[in-house]
Amino acid sequence: MADGAFGGGYGVGNVSFRVEHDNGSEFIDITPIVTGVTWSGDVEDSCRSLDVSLSNTRDKRTRTIGIRIGGEVRFYVGEDEVFRGVVFSDDIDVAGSHSFTAYDTNIYLTKNADSRKFKKQRASDIVKRLCDDFAIPYGVIEDTGYVIPKLYFTKETSLWDMIKTAITETEKETGVRYSVRNVGGELV
Repeated sequence: MADGAFGGGYGVGNVSFRVEHDNGSEFIDITPIVTGVTWSGDVEDSCRSLDVSLSNTRDKRTRTIGIRIGGEVRFYVGEDEVFRGVVFSDDIDVAGSHSFTAYDTNIYLTKNADSRKFKKQRASDIVKRLCDDFAIPYGVIEDTGYVIPKLYFTKETSLWDMIKTAITETEKETGVRYSVRNVGGELV
């Protein structure tokens, strides 16, 4: 674990943290070469992101440790895993600074769109159906209770917008607010 400044969506100051990356065959602890971490997101956003800066170049061009696009990254604060996601970008700038950005798997809610008609379904059932149809991993989804008479998305609509609409309709009718999060790589 490293001790250092950590900029995050929750205003944490100096904390002990660890960053691990799946290099294709195993998870490796890359914390010793991490120079900065920003963990961010909002309850209104579909996903959270992790931006990591590294001291990871030999000659300002060649990576010492390869970061794999599509590889899994895990971020721990103390002993708690607070982020698990997929590397979407990896860059070395002209000064030789290396950085990458990862998003939790809820990013696929905004990357996929469809047209759908839902009749007499709960928001929780709609979420599960969309996740199943688009191979998005999910954990325990709380039963939202209220049966929505109908929701029609006749033009291409992101899965995230469909889910937000279903949750909003449920909140209007029940007064209960629901949110979508990602824990351990699963939508919950």
